[in-house]
Amino acid sequence: MPKRIKLLIFSGILWLGMIAPVKAAMEFKLDGIENNPATINFDQEIKLNYSFFGVTSLPKTYYLAGVFQKEAGSNYFGFTWNNSWYKYGDDYTNFFKLEINQSSASGILTVKPDVDSGGFKGTGSYLVKIYRYCSSQSSCGETNTLSVNITAPSSPSPSPSPSPSPAADPSPSPSPSSSPLPSSPPSLKPKISPSLSPSPLAEPEITTASGEILGTETATAASKTKNKFLVPGILIASGLILLATSTILFYNQRHGQKA
Repeated sequence: MPKRIKLLIFSGILWLGMIAPVKAAMEFKLDGIENNPATINFDQEIKLNYSFFGVTSLPKTYYLAGVFQKEAGSNYFGFTWNNSWYKYGDDYTNFFKLEINQSSASGILTVKPDVDSGGFKGTGSYLVKIYRYCSSQSSCGETNTLSVNITAPSSPSPSPSPSPSPAADPSPSPSPSSSPLPSSPPSLKPKISPSLSPSPLAEPEITTASGEILGTETATAASKTKNKFLVPGILIASGLILLATSTILFYNQRHGQKA
């Protein structure tokens, strides 16, 4: 066979291989939001329409979870309904279980925002899509994203606090009367004032029937009697002292001359 013919045959085989149908990859798509709401409330649930095409190696089991994010690259958040609400980050087996037995399938997934998550940044536009999990916590695929506005909960305005009404004073209950304890008498310290001379005791006053005071007269008479004997006594004592002094001087003088 001429070399030129062999070259033509090889080129034809190569061209046929290139135009042969290529096996299509599986497609997982978010088709839209039911009723196409432009804005939803922070606690409003929405229904996501999804579809699968080109599924192979049947049957297939997936777990589907809806997620929101503020923008590409930011944190995911959201709840998915599967007989109860499960938030993004829970164990993947809690999410909506889908079993596929044909090459294509479609359905509806109910989701809602999780405003308590750190990924929620208040009122604004957010992206939403669906994750699919195969047999581990890591997702094995995701859909395209759609945009939806979410309205944050309004901050409650502080209500004026009612002014407290004055409480009525309760009637005082009578307290049992208690006898006062006898207080100990104050200790008296005797104050001794020095006396220069003893004061004579006062004679008791005796009043007669006529109103005369006998005590005073008796005291006066006694005082006069005392003075009557006091003066001569003093004179006698002075004379004796003078006599004794003269005798002593005379005696000393005589003895001095003999010497």
